[in-house]
Amino acid sequence: MGQIVVVKEVDGGREVEMEVTPEYLYLETGEHCYIFDRAIVLHAMKKMFRISVILEHGQGLEEDFALP
Repeated sequence: MGQIVVVKEVDGGREVEMEVTPEYLYLETGEHCYIFDRAIVLHAMKKMFRISVILEHGQGLEEDFALP
């Protein structure tokens, strides 16, 4: 099992549940569940938000997440 984060929409109507494992990101909302490759999601987030480094909870600085 990975880390699970539950987020409610701004109006409080629906919950969005995200779970990340070493290989995948699971996104569940309502009656739908999606699975994404974790490495692709990290790369896309860094590009979308122009984040050069993403440090994850529990990881030290030994792993480099910087974009090329």
